[in-house]
Amino acid sequence: MFQVGKPGEVGVAEISDMLFTVADVLPGAILVEVNMAGSQKGDVSFHNSHYRVGGAADSRTETACQTTGSPCKAAFLLAHLTSSSQTYIENAWLWSADHDLDGSYNQVIGTGRGMFIESTHGTWLVGTASEHHILYAYQTYNAQNIFVNMQQVETPYFQPVPPAPTPWKPNSTWHDPDFAGCGKNATDSQCRMQWALRLVGEQTSTINIYGTGFWVFFNNYTTDCGNNNGNCQDSIVDLERLPKDANVYLYNLNVRGVEEIVTIGGSDGFAAAERADNPGSWGGVLAAYLGFA
Repeated sequence: MFQVGKPGEVGVAEISDMLFTVADVLPGAILVEVNMAGSQKGDVSFHNSHYRVGGAADSRTETACQTTGSPCKAAFLLAHLTSSSQTYIENAWLWSADHDLDGSYNQVIGTGRGMFIESTHGTWLVGTASEHHILYAYQTYNAQNIFVNMQQVETPYFQPVPPAPTPWKPNSTWHDPDFAGCGKNATDSQCRMQWALRLVGEQTSTINIYGTGFWVFFNNYTTDCGNNNGNCQDSIVDLERLPKDANVYLYNLNVRGVEEIVTIGGSDGFAAAERADNPGSWGGVLAAYLGFA
């Protein structure tokens, strides 16, 4: 919908105080795609610019997506930072609405994906949140040179009813998670929920993440996941096919209502850090995960 540069272009683009949304249910919509890099760091930047799908009177999604148990495919992806991009983002909220800001309509929004990063030229995320998407909130694929500070995620309140990836079909071209390993899991339904963060790919390198809050409040709107000991989701951070020396550093990971803080290998993988072994914060806190440092 909104494209910043063509692949390989170098230039300057500063976007401030913008709202990106959809006017209707648009299953193929990518709200923002960034291709451009700058000759200087920070030449391509977003400040105080937010993404909203549903939840407001300016979009038909406010009234078209009300059926409990049947989230609508309101948008494909909110933000795509392509392999040629170099982007600085400060203060951004990527929100699939869980409530109506302008009325009292039920909001059952099934946006497919939050932010997808393939950039190798530099990405800076400072004070960002991505909430209530079906497959993932943040995903990188073969990305390099990423700095993240103050990152927040909420799992959709309706999951696992229906279970992810419903209503979407995973698309391998976009390196989507397929949740295929959940069939082997004793808590299958709580495995089929949005990943807060996925770092994927053999060429992944130099990712530094400082300070995350990944929260799960409900299962199917009603189950209270508890401040300290509740478990409403099996896994929330997925590290897949990373090289051993990827220079990936994850510091101060905070979770609520989650059993595994870090998982290696997706839904068919294994727990590298569990909440039970790392109590604190709003349920669990991991000072650092350096398994791919």
